[in-house]
Amino acid sequence: MIEHLQSAIVNLQTARVESKITYQYMCRESDDSPPLVTFSQQVRLPEVKKFTAALSQVLGRLGVEGSQAEVSDAELRDWGGKLYDRLIPQKFARRLATEPDTAYLVLHLLGAVRCRTATAG
Repeated sequence: MIEHLQSAIVNLQTARVESKITYQYMCRESDDSPPLVTFSQQVRLPEVKKFTAALSQVLGRLGVEGSQAEVSDAELRDWGGKLYDRLIPQKFARRLATEPDTAYLVLHLLGAVRCRTATAG
């Protein structure tokens, strides 16, 4: 049996520039059903997109031969950390940090994504 099974229901409510991400979290250590704890954070989508693009470029260089294409662990940690800090509330991050290395985290992703549609003129 898994020692610590963590579950987080992640709900992203988008708006034009500033959005809100909410995490409903619980950690099950036995057959008991603990209560859900809610964490929320405002998210600036342009900033998240900037960090996501930078991290994507770094990840795209993995496995590419040549000295100019080398990716350092520090570079991955830097961009990944910046993205993590924008998406994960500090209290939630502290809670996750207290879990043992053997813990599992299951994410249930929800979202209300608004799509633009083009209209014929």
